[in-house]
Amino acid sequence: MSYQRYYNRYIVINIIQDENIVIDTYGSFSTNLSIESSDIDLAVVILEESILNFDRLINNLCTKITSMKNTYTFENINVILTASVPVIKLVIMNDYMK
Repeated sequence: MSYQRYYNRYIVINIIQDENIVIDTYGSFSTNLSIESSDIDLAVVILEESILNFDRLINNLCTKITSMKNTYTFENINVILTASVPVIKLVIMNDYMK
């Protein structure tokens, strides 16, 4: 995968970062084994002192991701809240800003 694609994906991760949550990558993106069509697997870790605001934090996170549709074209956004750690799977169809 090109440096520009990695850089743009890290920009997406930094945009959705919040002072109350930590976004950790895992899977092929974090091991540098991803290919052009790979998704970005993100684990959402909510800080202990913010756990009571879980629903609000997840809603804010989803709003941030949705607002990025003006800049990035997402082929798929899958938020999995039922996992032991909330997970977001993003597939960016166009890594370049519109």
